[in-house]
Amino acid sequence: MIIKMHLKALFVGVLVVVSSGCAEKVQERRGQSIEVIPVEHTYSFIIKKTGQTKVEVFEIIDENLDVLIEKGSQLVWRTQQGKQLADLAAEYMRSKGVNSKLISLEGTDTPNERLFDLTLRYTQYKTVTKVCTYESIGRFGYGETGCYADNARWQSMVNPEKMLNSVR
Repeated sequence: MIIKMHLKALFVGVLVVVSSGCAEKVQERRGQSIEVIPVEHTYSFIIKKTGQTKVEVFEIIDENLDVLIEKGSQLVWRTQQGKQLADLAAEYMRSKGVNSKLISLEGTDTPNERLFDLTLRYTQYKTVTKVCTYESIGRFGYGETGCYADNARWQSMVNPEKMLNSVR
């Protein structure tokens, strides 16, 4: 009976030593270094033929509708024709599902805007992540873990700016 207990204790001891000897080093995971960059898209129009310019504005709205619904836009006008077209564009965006609170209409006379009758602007945010290093044989787990998964997560975000504490 005593020999059986000693053998059992010896077996458990050997099992613990063997299993702990095979344990792999796991490095603590650090957060990813990313940059969230605002990209401002600006389309400016000089109205020569109201109907033709209206078609161009509506085409740009249709091409970028998913971003406009999510982020909103700013319509800046300088002339009376520009104001009329801005009102039409805002109404068109509302009819396509853009929230009224996300559409900003402004009149201006700043030097940068004097050349154009109407300007359509929206800001989209892009993420830039660092390049991941490859694992090497015999050094697995010593480098950065989860780099590819973190990069894919940040790249797939629709609103990466909402993950940050403050956006200026």
